[in-house]
Amino acid sequence: MVLPAYNAQTFIEEAVNSILGQSLPDFELIIINDGSSDGTGTLLERIGDPRLRVLTLPENSGTATAVSKGYGLASGEFIAHMDADDISEPDRLARQVAFLRRYPAVTVLGSAMTFFGEQTGRAAVPLTDAKIKSALLSGVGNIYNPTAMFRRRLVSEKGVRCEPSRKGVFDWDFWISALLAGAKFANLPDPLLRYRVHMKQQSRDLSSMYAIAGQVRERLLRVYFPTLGAAELAAIGPLLQRLNGPGLAREAVRAGLAAIDKALKYQKPSKFGEDRDDLQHFLRTRGAAWEKALAASS
Repeated sequence: MVLPAYNAQTFIEEAVNSILGQSLPDFELIIINDGSSDGTGTLLERIGDPRLRVLTLPENSGTATAVSKGYGLASGEFIAHMDADDISEPDRLARQVAFLRRYPAVTVLGSAMTFFGEQTGRAAVPLTDAKIKSALLSGVGNIYNPTAMFRRRLVSEKGVRCEPSRKGVFDWDFWISALLAGAKFANLPDPLLRYRVHMKQQSRDLSSMYAIAGQVRERLLRVYFPTLGAAELAAIGPLLQRLNGPGLAREAVRAGLAAIDKALKYQKPSKFGEDRDDLQHFLRTRGAAWEKALAASS
């Protein structure tokens, strides 16, 4: 288990205890204390469990860099991920390890999760490889990063890595890199993690990630819709965003809609096995929303 932590003193003890109390006792918990300036380090020093390893970075390097360092230190067959403010259910690791051992073709395994804190509810997930790969295009509801467990060879042999330049969407970019490296995905339908919703979360401010998210999505667009040219890729991307990006001129919307129409006509699956029906539905839904917005503004 790799757990990055930055100024996490408020929640980290609860997060760590949820791992140390797992029904599967054989694991290592690698915490990257990413230059915390609060009491995170002191709290970690008090935990006397031999399964815990702490690497303290001299200054804050960002979550992507911290996670990469943790992945590099991991020695087990599988690597799980969790954030310092979340809580894993007691049988999380046992269930994920059992699944990955039963299905050796699966590389990455996530799960549903529940929300608690400032928001409550449950986040469902697609279960199959094909549907997860299609959901990666939207950037939501595919593999929830804090629920994930994957085979260590994905990073040690395939060279998949977290890119710090992707900032707040580095995890989405990581799963796309995994897909391009030939990974197979699955999700468990039961929630194995409680995701804490609070004001200090990094994932709250995604508006600044608009341009970066567009670059990440374009990696998949090129694979799923190879007939789109550079201008069409530039036009379609903003219409597929769910972030609050800059307003689009009517001409830009029309160009994007034309690119969506061209993409809808391309139905040949890629070698990665995505669900083309789901992709078509996503494109049609986004296109219809923009058509409606265009009509309303005229």
